[in-house]
Amino acid sequence: MNFLIRHNLKFSRYSLPLFFFVSFLLWLYCFRGFFSGRLALIGDAVPYYNHIKFYVENIARGIYPLWDPSCSWGGGPNEFFLRRIGEFNPFFGLIVLLVKAGFSYTSAYFVFLAVYYFIGLLGFFKLAEHLFRETNVACLAYLLLMFSSWGTKLFDTYINLIFVPMVWFFYFVLAFSRKPERIFFLGLTFTLMIIVTTYLPFYFMTVLLTFFLCVVLFYFKDLKIVFSSWVVFFKRDKALMILCSLALLLALLPGVLLYTQGFQGEIVLPGRHFESALRNEMALDMKEIQVGGIIIPEILEGLFSNLHEMRLNRFYMPVFVYILFLIGALIKMNKRLIFLLTLFSCVLLIGLTDAAPAVQFLYKYIFYFKYFRNFNYFLWFVLLPVFILMCAEHLRLFLSNGLKDKKSQYRAVVLSAGLHMGLAVFLSRQENSLISSYWVVGLSFVLFTFLFLKKINFQHPSIPLILIGFVALQPLQVYQALERNADVVEYPYEYDRPYLNFVYFKGNNPEKLVMDWPIADESVARTRLKMYYGLNTIQFLLENIQGDIFEEYMRFKFIVYDHVAYMDDKNISLSKIEKAWAQNRNIAFVSSASVLLDEVGPVAGEGATARVMTKDTLEFQVIKFDMNSIKLKTNFSSRKFLVYNDNFHSGWQAFVDGKRVDIARANVAFKGLWLEPGERMVCFRYGTWGRYFLGYLLSAVFMGVLASLVVLWFRSRPCALKESAL
Repeated sequence: MNFLIRHNLKFSRYSLPLFFFVSFLLWLYCFRGFFSGRLALIGDAVPYYNHIKFYVENIARGIYPLWDPSCSWGGGPNEFFLRRIGEFNPFFGLIVLLVKAGFSYTSAYFVFLAVYYFIGLLGFFKLAEHLFRETNVACLAYLLLMFSSWGTKLFDTYINLIFVPMVWFFYFVLAFSRKPERIFFLGLTFTLMIIVTTYLPFYFMTVLLTFFLCVVLFYFKDLKIVFSSWVVFFKRDKALMILCSLALLLALLPGVLLYTQGFQGEIVLPGRHFESALRNEMALDMKEIQVGGIIIPEILEGLFSNLHEMRLNRFYMPVFVYILFLIGALIKMNKRLIFLLTLFSCVLLIGLTDAAPAVQFLYKYIFYFKYFRNFNYFLWFVLLPVFILMCAEHLRLFLSNGLKDKKSQYRAVVLSAGLHMGLAVFLSRQENSLISSYWVVGLSFVLFTFLFLKKINFQHPSIPLILIGFVALQPLQVYQALERNADVVEYPYEYDRPYLNFVYFKGNNPEKLVMDWPIADESVARTRLKMYYGLNTIQFLLENIQGDIFEEYMRFKFIVYDHVAYMDDKNISLSKIEKAWAQNRNIAFVSSASVLLDEVGPVAGEGATARVMTKDTLEFQVIKFDMNSIKLKTNFSSRKFLVYNDNFHSGWQAFVDGKRVDIARANVAFKGLWLEPGERMVCFRYGTWGRYFLGYLLSAVFMGVLASLVVLWFRSRPCALKESAL
């Protein structure tokens, strides 16, 4: 007997790690084709992969990339995309380590996605465990979320980047409310820091406010006790509270800076701001916000039928979750269940956008609702997890009823048989139901029968491993169909092309210049180029200059002119610009009258052409280049006006022979300056030392907070093990 007890205790210790290991491997198996890079993802590319690769690859080289020369038709500030990915997230370091170990960036990125997703699922497990106080129920909730279509949204990276810290935040809130300790408060701080530095944290703010209102509504009497315990903690650990508050305030600064940039007018987002009445370029029109809401008929239509046609982004839950949902008809509602249902309903009303009046009201009276869209995201990182928690609570309540006498046990078996039979009949009436769905229903009835008759104890350590089979059986067939329906990748990802080194030109033939490019008649519809994010001046050119002429001009990074002409921003002659570019005329147009008055020269003749730089020469060499700066060496025999076809922005500075000089905005949107004859060292540099210092400081702060959190966790483990042993 002692032998059996010892081995049972040993199994109990290792059953949970084994459960997580097996479930994660099985989940990876479901997505093996996508993680191998063999199957195509959304739009034949991985969303956010380019921005994350750009950031991580530069950071690994010691460059903090505040400017991106390759984006927005001539470069632009990288702040917007740094906010999107959450640049200070320490877990990006995993990509760097994997690349150093020999992985390709694509493989390293996929590993990061999988690991980060698993971290989020562990947070969901911990949240469910604290909520239900039953480990096996939490394991079931974890499995249901893991094998739902939430896994397919993994490749829409932003949803994953925001979900992981959000779910851990709510775990730390619950844990800190029940037992105020340093590790939980530090966890709250760390997750909040990641959230506020990841794009616009308005999804989180909406969920947090809704959650807080529901807490006030259902647990108002308990708040006094909770707040009192918090006050005691803050008085006891003032130093920790002050340090965490300072760290959080620092983390807010980049978002504030991006928000203020929206008022300055240099940055534009024509794809989202085109009809907004607000002055901030980050704002959205109400019509734009209503696009991308939750569409209930589309979700319900694909829940049960034609799962053999599974595709990425299709909403799906394992059939086992519906069994748990139906059990809700046999239980009595409690406060926790009503709380979850209210939270679910409130977020759903917001996510419906134009199908409900909630968003119109919030857009009018709450400022931040004017700055984000894609409300269907709430379906994935709020509604789906909350629904699964509700179903897990159904099971917990049903099992807690007792069923002590034989009569109640047999009654439960009969009710269970009716529910399972009804679900099986319902599935049979759906179009193209999967055979695995019926296997799950049948095995589920056997499992519940054994549970109700006390043949199996749901608290036994082996139950989580058994549940893997029940939950994953149908998803295995569904994801097999998903892989079968996916397109095969026949070429490398476009973002893996080299970009770190400077190139003088785009295209295969730099020497061949297109002269006398035909200019379209005003009566003929011209080819226009589009831009999602960039600077206002380049957007003006894209909207007004003939597309083929613009693209030919933009093939070359450096053009050297002998002459300049002033062109007032209020009276820009587009025909002159088009003609000069089409003929490569030896004249640049500047927006600064001082450049013209101080450096005026005779206007070039019709036959004179500008000099396009296509390689290093004795007169012109690129000495050093990175994302934020470029250093040149020139040695012209006469005075020249150099145009650098990288977009003009007020954050750029120029230095000639170590002395700062003014940068002229040339040819409407680019950087230009005069160079005297003889040998000159020219440097263009973007950004202030303060912004770089803030970036490096915050990176160090994030790493420090995470390291402190890990240390506290390991210190608390022996205490937790001791308590569990007792």
